[in-house]
Amino acid sequence: MNPPQPKDSSVLEDKLSDNSQSNNPAKTIPTTGSKSETASAELWESIKTIIGLQNQAPPLVTVSKEGNLPLSFPQERLWFLEQLESANSSYNIPFTFRLKGVLNISALEQSLNEILRRHQALRTNFSSVEGKPVQVIASTVNLTLSVVDLQDLPTQERENKAMQLATESAQQPFELTKEPLFRANLLKLTEQEHILLLNIHHIVFDGWSEGVLFKELAT
Repeated sequence: MNPPQPKDSSVLEDKLSDNSQSNNPAKTIPTTGSKSETASAELWESIKTIIGLQNQAPPLVTVSKEGNLPLSFPQERLWFLEQLESANSSYNIPFTFRLKGVLNISALEQSLNEILRRHQALRTNFSSVEGKPVQVIASTVNLTLSVVDLQDLPTQERENKAMQLATESAQQPFELTKEPLFRANLLKLTEQEHILLLNIHHIVFDGWSEGVLFKELAT
């Protein structure tokens, strides 16, 4: 019996070559030049469309601050919450400043009035017209700084009284339709020490406003 003859290696190579070609057909790599040019053209058309829309937009105009003005969305939310629960101090933002050294009370009062003059939000009240809330901005507001003299009280009693008055001031509700939504009171402990109490309603004051207020009070 003759031993088996090895298979022709050339035939095996041909089969492997055939299988390789059938299982992994050659892929045609597309050229990118045409697609890139098309994408660039489409991008440019989009840019021109946007520019055209911007040119068609109406110009910005100054809105008169006289008369009734609509509320912003956050203001509307606070307004409706106030209607649900009147005499509510939850949205008061109180500040307490202990001032040491000789204080010119008249100059402090003038500074507070200047802040009110600069910022119309602090001169704004809120009313209802035909069932809808509106802003009413006062042209001027004259703030009188109320001064409470506690100098005659003993030291500990004086501090306790100051704390009590500060708490009462912070918890006193605002009437959104009538009074200014910015209050200021000054407690005189000694000739060299005072406590300034500010209380502002959140509907006209927020976290960003706080930095502006502190900066203007300090200058």
